[in-house]
Amino acid sequence: MIRRAAVPLALAACVVLAAPFALRATVEAQAASVQVSGRVTSGTAGVAAPDGLIVRLIALDGSRVSTAAETATRDGRYALTAPLAAERTLVPYLAYESVDYFGDPIAPTAAGAPAQRDFLVYATTREAPALAITSTIVTLVAIDRQARQLGFTREDTVANPSDRVYVGSAEGNVTLRIPAPDGTVEAGGAGAPEAFRFERGLLAASLPIRPGPPTTVVTRYLVGYDAAANTYRLRVTAPLPSERISVRVPAGYARLRAASGAVAAPDEPAAGGDAGQALQVVRSTASTPPGGGILVDIVGLSGRLQSNALTEAGGALAGSLLALVVLGGSVLAALRWRAGTTA
Repeated sequence: MIRRAAVPLALAACVVLAAPFALRATVEAQAASVQVSGRVTSGTAGVAAPDGLIVRLIALDGSRVSTAAETATRDGRYALTAPLAAERTLVPYLAYESVDYFGDPIAPTAAGAPAQRDFLVYATTREAPALAITSTIVTLVAIDRQARQLGFTREDTVANPSDRVYVGSAEGNVTLRIPAPDGTVEAGGAGAPEAFRFERGLLAASLPIRPGPPTTVVTRYLVGYDAAANTYRLRVTAPLPSERISVRVPAGYARLRAASGAVAAPDEPAAGGDAGQALQVVRSTASTPPGGGILVDIVGLSGRLQSNALTEAGGALAGSLLALVVLGGSVLAALRWRAGTTA
């Protein structure tokens, strides 16, 4: 009897001894969660944001993307609780009238503290508002001298003065048609491939153009040039009224020369690149009407200038993401954000 009684007594002792550790684990588990709440309001006059919108917390765990929690809005509000591990970032997300909205990311250091993320959403329209481009930046990101091809990225920052998201015409939902550079053989954009279509020298983009902060449309072009020429003349055409157009080329790999409607501007540092790397810049001299543009000569394509891994054959253009790290940190950030939030 004494031996049998010892078993439950030992178990009870274990429970008593383990209780502080279990309590600590519970507290730690609670501390590793985050409470996220906020309001969803409409920025379109006369249109209220409906209840029942699904708000999700997208979990980014390295390269893995999942949904950590989701709920429906009620009375214009939502509240969620989700675990927040050391290597995890949470991104609040909702879709309204087929347009995606993302809240500011919640870092792992926010665990245990409440976070508020409000959403301002807009009704959509297929009638084009008075869109304008505040800035166009075209950057040479790769040269393949053996294949006689150039790689360019273009960033168009588009302002929408209305209080509705422009989603394009009913046919293809096209919101922006960008004239491609002369000699373009391939063109596309950052984001879903189906959002871009290249036909007859025009790259059609089917991306929502939002009110409020301007929308940046990032596109890419693979351009062939004359093997016998040392110079390629780049034509940058404005699809909308444009305040400023800039062309950038990495110093030492080619030279820029303004040909029409532009002048040389001060060099710019290369984002994410070597401290000594600079970008030569040519900039428009005035605002540009739709269909207008600037002409810029890119000189030194015969290879007489210094070479670099980014300018040699054998996958220079296929590896243009590496070039983007050196030449366009903002472009790469946009690509990574799109990939992370739409997976």
